Order: sequence, then structure tokens, then C-alpha cells
Amino acid sequence: MVPESQQLGLFDLMQHLRRLVSLNLPQPLWLRAEIAQLKKNRSIYYLNLIEQEEQRPKAKAKALLYASSRHRISKKLGDTFWSIMREGQEVLIKVQAHFSEQYGFSLEILDLDASFSIGQLELGRLNNLKRLEQEHLIELNKGLELPHLPQRIAIISSKEAAGLQDFLEQLNANSQRYAFRTELFQAAMQGQQMQKEIREQIREIEEQEDRFDCVVLIRGGGAKLDLYGFNDYELCRDLAQCSLPVLTGIGHDIDESLADLVAHTALKTPTAVADFLVHQLFLAEQQLALLQQELRTSVQGHIRREELRLEQLHSRLRLSSQERLRLAQKQLEHFDKQLELLSPDKAWKRGFAQLSNEEGQIIHSWTDLQDGQRLRLALKDGSKWIRINIEAIEDETEG
Repeated sequence: MVPESQQLGLFDLMQHLRRLVSLNLPQPLWLRAEIAQLKKNRSIYYLNLIEQEEQRPKAKAKALLYASSRHRISKKLGDTFWSIMREGQEVLIKVQAHFSEQYGFSLEILDLDASFSIGQLELGRLNNLKRLEQEHLIELNKGLELPHLPQRIAIISSKEAAGLQDFLEQLNANSQRYAFRTELFQAAMQGQQMQKEIREQIREIEEQEDRFDCVVLIRGGGAKLDLYGFNDYELCRDLAQCSLPVLTGIGHDIDESLADLVAHTALKTPTAVADFLVHQLFLAEQQLALLQQELRTSVQGHIRREELRLEQLHSRLRLSSQERLRLAQKQLEHFDKQLELLSPDKAWKRGFAQLSNEEGQIIHSWTDLQDGQRLRLALKDGSKWIRINIEAIEDETEG
């Protein structure tokens, strides 16, 4: 058995450790760590701090933020304080080390360096931007075609977000009375679960993408640091690769998140997104009116051209008919002259006679004559029947 003189009570050990801590860490110091867990109540915030190396815990410690310090720090930093004090955030905090015989080692938070957290967030943003550019994701969603009538809208937002109500009111109260169909896919717009919930809703929408024309990601205002949650690489990758055009209205007039950068169309506020969608329908209506006018003008022009063509054909037909009549008239006149020249009266006046047999056949040749044949002889002043004597004619011819 170990001698009693060599034994040490728990209280004595803890008291010894308290003295060591008090002796070696008498003054507050600035500590860099990540908030692994944060639990809040009215008077005290309980934090579990962690330092990791290659995604594995290297050191852990408990920290306490009392109400008095919290009020002082939040008054100094404003909304920035609430954006920094969240799980997963790397912080630079001023702490006082304590050791209690009953509760062990703990750190009391006295102050917070916001510039460190902002710098870490900005560094993370730049690294994620470089990665998105290397993987050609910045322009991917922009390559999708937004329908001319984007009326079926999948909304990713928080149902409590003021920006959601602003968006819906602006969309549904449009002066043109365009109709829209919207469906909300609920997701946190800040906090540790934001990226995870938004990504889940993107996948949910893609499973029924034929029901929607586009995705709208909107939130209200809020602290500037809340915007850094939209710089998450995996969130931005899923937005870029979404099968539907993504429109963002995250609610910051100056700063642009990486989610805005990879979106099809980035607008500053939810109201601006609503105005954009209404304007798209207005442009489509104007384009339709222009096409109708062009069609009407084209049809009228075609009809006029056909009318002119018919008028030209009619004119050509009228001229052609007149020309044919004139030519026919000339031919008739020519025929009249020919008939006049060939008429028996003209021939008889020139000393011609007509000789025909009893059958009325005209005698053209001596071979048609027979001796003693009875013939009809027609002269200009009448006709008589005669009988010929071929001998006599032949004798007279010979004489």
C-alpha cells in the first residue's frame, strides 16, 4: 500500500493546478480558435473551442461569455458580433484563464477582434473563388436560357424572412397584372445549417425541375458578415450546377457574394428580383406585340403585292386582247381584199368565163371535155347552155 504521506487528495491536486494557472497565466491573453459548439442562455454563453490540424482536433477547451462582457462587446461591434458568434467560425478572442477545484479549467471571454474573423472569412472567400474559377463554374449557370415567360418560380428562403414577403408582394402586386405561380422551399438563411439546408432544397427542386422555370434564392438584409455564408464552396458549386437558372436577391447593395457570382442573374434585393421577373414578362409581351405587328404588316404587304400583280396581269390581258382583235381585224381586211379580187364579177370584167358540165362541175382542162357534150357557159352578163364540137375547135386551132 502506498504510504499516506505520498497520497494526494483530489481537492489538493485541483488547488495546486489552480495556483499553477493563476501563477503562469495571470493576465488576459489573445487566443485563436474555432467555435465548435455554442449554447446560449440569458446570462451566459457556453462555448466549446477547438483547434484542428488536417481536419482532426488538436486541442479543445471550454469558454464562457458572461452577460456583462457580451453586452459590452455587442454594443461595440453591433450586428457584426452576432455574425461572428456562431458555430464553425474562427475567432480571435481575449480570454482570462481560470481553474476551479469543482469545475476544472475554463476560459472567460473578455473581448473579440472582429477584424481577424473578417480577414479569415475574406481569405476563405478568395480561396473558394479561385477554386470555382479553376473548375469553370462561374459561367456555368449563366449558360442556361431563362424562359421568355418565367412564371413558375421555386423560391429558396426562410418563411420568416422579411425579404420573402417583400418579394411576394412586389411580384403579385405588379401593375401589369401578370400571374405567377410560386412555391417555397424552406431553408435557413443564416447560421450553421444554412448551407446544408439550401443545398438540400436545390436537390429537391431539381427532382421536379419540369414544374419550374427558375430558382430564386432570396433573404432579407442582416449583418454584412452573414453574407459570407453564401461564399461556401459546396453551396456555390451546387448553385452553379443547378439544372434551372438561379436568380439571387441576397439583400446587400454593395458586397457581392460568390453565390451571386455563380448565379444566372444576381440582383441586390428580393424586390429587385421581383421587378426583374415582371420586366421579363413585359418584354415578352412587347416582343409578341411587335411580332404581331410585323406579321400584320407582312400579310398586308403580301396582299398588296398580289393585288398589284393581278392588276398588272389584268392590264396585260386587256392589252393582249386588244392586240389580238387588232390583228384579227387586219386579217379580215386582208381576206376581204383577197375575196374581192377573187370574186367572179372581177374575173368576168377582166374577160374570164366559167364553163361547167351538167353536174355543176367546173371544167378545168381539155381532158374534161367530150365531143357533143352539153356545157353551161357563164359570162359577165349571163349564162347559156352550149354544145361543143371538138373537131371544129381542133380545126380552128390548127387553122
